[in-house]
Amino acid sequence: MIQLIAYIYLIMICAFLPMYMREGYYELGEAKAWCYYFISIAFIIIIPIADFFYHKRKISDYKDIIIGKIKKERELTYTQIFLLATLFSCILSFVFSIDKKTAFFGYEGWRCGLLTMLFILFYCYIYSRFSKLNMYMLYLCLVVPFLEFGHGMLNRMGIYPVEIYASNNSFLATLGNINWYSGFLSIFVPLGMGILYRITLFTYDFWMAFIYTTLGFIAIFMQGSEGAVLIIIAAFVLLIWHSLGDRTLIKRLLIVAMTLGLSMSIVDIMFNILSFNYTYESNLLMNICLSHGGFIIFAAAFFMYQMERLFAEIKVPFREKDYKIIYGVLLTIGVIGTGYYFCNIFNDDFGNGRGLIWRVSLDIFKSFSPWQQLVGVGQDCMSSYIQQDGQLTAFVLDSFNGTMLTNAHNDILTVLIERGLIGVVCYIGLFAAILYELLKKKEKEPAAIVCGLPIFSYLVFNLVSFAQITSMPYAYILIGLGVSMTRKYANYFS
Repeated sequence: MIQLIAYIYLIMICAFLPMYMREGYYELGEAKAWCYYFISIAFIIIIPIADFFYHKRKISDYKDIIIGKIKKERELTYTQIFLLATLFSCILSFVFSIDKKTAFFGYEGWRCGLLTMLFILFYCYIYSRFSKLNMYMLYLCLVVPFLEFGHGMLNRMGIYPVEIYASNNSFLATLGNINWYSGFLSIFVPLGMGILYRITLFTYDFWMAFIYTTLGFIAIFMQGSEGAVLIIIAAFVLLIWHSLGDRTLIKRLLIVAMTLGLSMSIVDIMFNILSFNYTYESNLLMNICLSHGGFIIFAAAFFMYQMERLFAEIKVPFREKDYKIIYGVLLTIGVIGTGYYFCNIFNDDFGNGRGLIWRVSLDIFKSFSPWQQLVGVGQDCMSSYIQQDGQLTAFVLDSFNGTMLTNAHNDILTVLIERGLIGVVCYIGLFAAILYELLKKKEKEPAAIVCGLPIFSYLVFNLVSFAQITSMPYAYILIGLGVSMTRKYANYFS
């Protein structure tokens, strides 16, 4: 019964939360936060009532159930340990927060305070204990994201199928700001990639996943934010590593790569043949598409796919260890080279002003007392801390043209300020633990990569973005589903 209710809850927040608007784009973040609260509270009430009546339990039965489960699960996974530690760090930062109201309810328009985290962690626990990844449930959950991909694409073509109050070129679909839209894509596009990668090839379900993923890739390339390239990079970095253990998986990887190349070519064709008016400024992602990069990727992936088929037929040995070593070396060189490049070009203007935001945020953290550096100043309380000091307030407002800084535009740095060093250790530990456990399960649980891709893409994209109500709840639900996979075997995809 709880599993069924969990499915219904997930379908509802996938369907209603992205679409819900109260006064168009005006105070959209606030409207979506209350939509999330309403749905979450309703199901928190429904779950125990439904369980009570469905199983016809007595109140005293729950004591035995709880004690029994505690005894049964004395050995926690690393992810479960870090989930408990995350809950502890959130409560600790609230207890010692400088603004209890903001720390609990969250900053108006963002609402990522303790209350939101309690809901998120509660449902993460529910999905880790009482649910599992189900293909047909996933299909229902992906209907609205698919529509959001198409809506955002049309907006970038200057087509507005729905008149929305306070619209402008920086808002997309019914998700609002480009960063919010990209955060949503960081969950739902890699999710489609994972399904396309794992589903039985060339079946009806495969072609549905192919269409969904193609439109998702197009949405990423057209949305306007250069930071969204991290979504694709992160997904393919993980997908390549996961595929190096098996020739069949390599071929599946190459099919996803061909889908990427085809999507880029479609964008190229749309610009050069249809000649519509792009509603945002030129950017890296669009320039890659317009330089025929998609055709190159598609052709290279198709050639390698045919070579893999040939190697399989003539029984050429597949050297997994050698491939992983080569990939590890190349990845290390790439990371070091990229890091060196960005260190040389890094300044206050880097990343559309993120360089300045990160520098100021680090200065703010350095101004904390030793205890505040350990536990933070409270969730969503960055602006509250700034406003306590008149000189600091004047400096921030002057640096950002009269705009108050509410987060660091880097989730790890934001957590460092809000929940301190303890919070950062819990944050990084949680994502590292779930990814490690999912990848370790890849032989027994093929569907693990379906959860792993969006979790990793969300983590990497948020290095240049921030937690938001239209992406964070989904990421933690996937973490919960990932925990359920690591606790038991269940082959969800053929």
